[in-house]
Amino acid sequence: MDRTSTLNDYAHHQFAGLLSNYYARRWEAFFANPDHADAALDALEASAPSAAWTMPPRGGDLLKLASAVLALGVLCTAEKNAGAVAKEIYLAGGCFWGTEHYFKMIAGVVDTEVGYANGVTANPTYKEVCSDKTRFAETVRVVYDPAKVGLRFLLEMYFKAVDPVSVNRQGHDVGSQYRTGIYYVDKDDIPVIDEAWRAEQARHAQPLAVEKLPLVNFYAAEEYHQDYLEKNPRSYCHLPAALFKLAREAKPQRAQ
Repeated sequence: MDRTSTLNDYAHHQFAGLLSNYYARRWEAFFANPDHADAALDALEASAPSAAWTMPPRGGDLLKLASAVLALGVLCTAEKNAGAVAKEIYLAGGCFWGTEHYFKMIAGVVDTEVGYANGVTANPTYKEVCSDKTRFAETVRVVYDPAKVGLRFLLEMYFKAVDPVSVNRQGHDVGSQYRTGIYYVDKDDIPVIDEAWRAEQARHAQPLAVEKLPLVNFYAAEEYHQDYLEKNPRSYCHLPAALFKLAREAKPQRAQ
């Protein structure tokens, strides 16, 4: 088995069920570029020359998690060294089926994942979130290439896809899980978020109901929710088809 195959097997073992399938997909996307492979292989071997290639014991959950974090650190370092660092923003816009489908169509968005953000329990299920007792919002993790699309443009597109003055409701979907929100992980994004939020507020007499908060927590939704409208193209969606066309044809603006 060559070094790249061994490394991919290692990464899948570490990420599966420990951090997120999102990181496994991100790892695969990175290694799709052959120019990146050797740099990451060298980084992994340098980080843990004796342990990196050994699968942690089945009963050692703490060791498994530590090894997963190591793999994530290697991935992030390799991405940075290759100049391939993506950014992410978490957007709550009502039912996450339609919101994810909408953002996947925008050029410069490299990955999405639906899940539950900023709630008060751990590892919620969809049924629990729908009980209106967990305070989670249906949210889409949007991963984008800032060299191709800027955060300001993504937020402008976001505001086109929500009713920003509606409280706990988007379309026919009602409940606190359908509230709107912009949740950030990078404090440097705050000025951009504030600017976009103020520009949108100027268009409305009512105060915006869109939350602007740091991301406190995010749990990936069940697998059947991921890419739901791609799997079930005739299913219910609160967003009109015209918005998907808008997203496909949008001309992204890069960050300045």
